[in-house]
Amino acid sequence: MASSPAGPVYSPAAVASSTAGPVYSPAAAVASSPAAAAAREAEAETPFYIQVGAFALRRNAEKLQRRLNALVDGIRIAPAVVGARRMYRVQIGPLTDITAADRIVAALDGYGVREHSISLE
Repeated sequence: MASSPAGPVYSPAAVASSTAGPVYSPAAAVASSPAAAAAREAEAETPFYIQVGAFALRRNAEKLQRRLNALVDGIRIAPAVVGARRMYRVQIGPLTDITAADRIVAALDGYGVREHSISLE
């Protein structure tokens, strides 16, 4: 049984196709600042994970992990307790290269993963 990943969902396709007015882009704000290069470098030094699923049953997490192994190395299953339930989070990483992470996110749809979140743990 799958549940939605915790935290905000980043969907580049949804943002790109949105017509509901201007979209705030932290990347654009940083790129336009005088300290853009330093900020980008500092941001990339913080390891992060792309969380692609959370399951109550470990075997379901392992199934997704096997499916995504064709896309990228470094897929882990991270046990967590959410409320009173044990969950198994499927995460890609740790990553520090934002451009590489963007490429992975763009490829996820082809592997049946429509939602994801970014995690620092």
